[in-house]
Amino acid sequence: LFKDSKFYASMGRTLVYTICCLPFRVITPLLIAVLVTSPRVRLKSLSRTMIYIPVLMSALVVGITINWMFSQEYGLINFIIQSFGGTPLEWSLNSGLATFVIGFASVWASIGFNMIIYVGGINNISPDLYEAASIDGANSFQVFWRIKWPSIMPTTLYVAVITTINSFQCFALIQLLTSGGPNYSTSTVM
Repeated sequence: LFKDSKFYASMGRTLVYTICCLPFRVITPLLIAVLVTSPRVRLKSLSRTMIYIPVLMSALVVGITINWMFSQEYGLINFIIQSFGGTPLEWSLNSGLATFVIGFASVWASIGFNMIIYVGGINNISPDLYEAASIDGANSFQVFWRIKWPSIMPTTLYVAVITTINSFQCFALIQLLTSGGPNYSTSTVM
């Protein structure tokens, strides 16, 4: 194993994949959770359900959906690009684009789970803190930075650790989307 150059290359790709996807898989669900727990937002249950649906799908369904979106010939994204006069992109033949598609798919598939964890953390914040902030005249930005963010730091740490572990274990989605190609450029340690 330690004499195989493909192992070191795949280990490097796994680390880069984890580091690049981690902020999107931690911060995006946090922002969505703040939105869906806001008292100003209507249809909260429907919004949460729609965001959580990709979590319920298997990696096979996620892979098929992403392949449909990013297909070179009949994909939705290339259709939109061509509608604006651009040339279609070869998503699976370019290693950078293939890596982007894998990252996009993994972020899309995991946002709902992390959002639910954040919603639980935000809902556990004492209403007394919000009441004290409104009495002191704090705006919503100050409430987020002074109350919500410090209160959900343990939740954020949990989400970051779980997301890191899941990123290192990513196999099925990559296998379905690119089979590790082109030329092993998207293969990971798993």
